[in-house]
Amino acid sequence: MSPHLSFFPFNRIAMPSSKPEGQQASCILKFVVVGGGITGLATAYSLRTAGHDVVVVEKRNLTQPTQGSIRCPPNMTRVLSRWPGMDSFLFNSASEVSGITSLSFRIGETSETVGSMKFYHEIMEQLGADFLVLQHNDLQREILSLCIASGVEMVCGTVVDVVVPEDAGDFSVNIVLEDGGIIHGNIAIGADGHNSLLRSFVTAEESFANDTRIVTGVDIAIPTKALLEHEHLASLCEEQQFTIWMGSGSSITAVLDKSCEFMNLGICTPMPIENERPLADGQDLNAISDDWSETSQLPIDISAYDPRLHAAIQLRTINPDGTVILVGDAAHSVLIHGSHNTSMGIEDAVTLGALFSHLQNRKEIAVFLETYEELRQNRVQAAGESEYQSLLMICLPPGPERDGRDETLKLTKDREFEDFDNCDPESDVLVQTWEQYLMLFNYDAKEAVDDWWSMWSFTMQ
Repeated sequence: MSPHLSFFPFNRIAMPSSKPEGQQASCILKFVVVGGGITGLATAYSLRTAGHDVVVVEKRNLTQPTQGSIRCPPNMTRVLSRWPGMDSFLFNSASEVSGITSLSFRIGETSETVGSMKFYHEIMEQLGADFLVLQHNDLQREILSLCIASGVEMVCGTVVDVVVPEDAGDFSVNIVLEDGGIIHGNIAIGADGHNSLLRSFVTAEESFANDTRIVTGVDIAIPTKALLEHEHLASLCEEQQFTIWMGSGSSITAVLDKSCEFMNLGICTPMPIENERPLADGQDLNAISDDWSETSQLPIDISAYDPRLHAAIQLRTINPDGTVILVGDAAHSVLIHGSHNTSMGIEDAVTLGALFSHLQNRKEIAVFLETYEELRQNRVQAAGESEYQSLLMICLPPGPERDGRDETLKLTKDREFEDFDNCDPESDVLVQTWEQYLMLFNYDAKEAVDDWWSMWSFTMQ
């Protein structure tokens, strides 16, 4: 199954509300999405606009603000921009990475800049979509509003069981809530993260664990006003860069939000974490450890990093606007702190909605689910492998391999777009990097379904 969405058959109950315009399924199903994060909400909206009835079950209060930023690469921006009001939202709320001076690679211990990468206007223009950074809370709130406006039903509750009625026929299932309530539907979608209850109905837990790389990350939102009050920290806010501090076994990324009110830091490691505490997706570290006051108490060792980063992170403890979220990446093959973890979830959602917008009878359900897997599997694996290899590269320990990386990165400094005209693509590291990026960026989940439908729809007639 796709690492983002899992399926289990469910009993149709029609939900009386108007259907959005666009390609509409003539055979209407009821989908129950378990999990109200960005991927779950995007899936619900995509299926709702395809003409289906949709219920989202989420145990958290979705109106409660969250902190942290997410990256929105061109492949994600492209499909989001087609949703009502999203173009304007992205323009007003997101920061353009291509508008930032550069992607800056720095040595974690000293903050020495060893390389940079510009998102050249000429390349982004050809892609037809920008690389953005936006606040997690802003995007979740916007997609939630789309769901509500389109008629998606929201249910607050905790799922405790999934039951298949023996006499209900094909594609019927009951979702049992902690309070005893039961939601009937045709298909359940598991968007409930790395501790997914529904995943156990799709694949063996042992098999899932063996196939998944464990990556641990910490998101920290620091008010810039707190940084600016300290002269030695103000420089962290001055440069309009997406900065990557490359440490030994871990990395730290930093970028300002659109309003410059927060500096968003992401600490990530591909290494095993000792005594890691199991947390639910999006769970606040403060809810588990109210006495967190030193960077040494973080699950990732950052003791060797630039002391300014320690001081900056410490400011979170004296300002109520800053929160820390600890999440493990045991659910997705795409890294939580990479460029594509959210975009793969959005692509999953768009693919599913586009396929089921063509549903004419229930005999086609199995075909669409199989097609979904075929369309997504290689794509998600490619993104996951690319992200993981990039993380390993920026987390190298001291030694010849790390020295070679730094020397290679130095070749990228002060490069302009025109310099590509006279380079050797076979040996130019920046050209090779851009080729890998473009392979992931230049993808349209909706067009992938349209292409499949144009070739194979005749088999369903």
